[in-house]
Amino acid sequence: ALHCAYAANDDKSCGAASTRLRWAVGNDHRGTYYSVLLEVLPFLDDLMRSGREWPTKVALYFLSDLFYFSFEPEYGYAEVKNTDGCCINVESEFRAWVRNLRPLLTDMTQRHCELSDAAQGLINAIDEEGD
Repeated sequence: ALHCAYAANDDKSCGAASTRLRWAVGNDHRGTYYSVLLEVLPFLDDLMRSGREWPTKVALYFLSDLFYFSFEPEYGYAEVKNTDGCCINVESEFRAWVRNLRPLLTDMTQRHCELSDAAQGLINAIDEEGD
């Protein structure tokens, strides 16, 4: 799934990669994800900072789907232990990570590039969550 995300080069491959990512980390039909989502976040960050339009769109679409459309942890996968043995709430960690993307997303909207609309959509979702 990550290979497809990095290799995306048009609308079709972008959509397919986003779908593959949703299935790789959860159950797309049920709108759920597993704790492995947290392990994918550094790769999504890399995709968004790559400067490449299509891989960045994959990451933005994927994050928008999980954040905005209220995906939630699969039953039994709401918490995971970190390397220190501390319990981490997967949903809280994911949502905090997305909120921390705000400066990067704002930069994307200010550049008025092809990514502006997708970045603004995610900013709007972040803002709605805060209301």
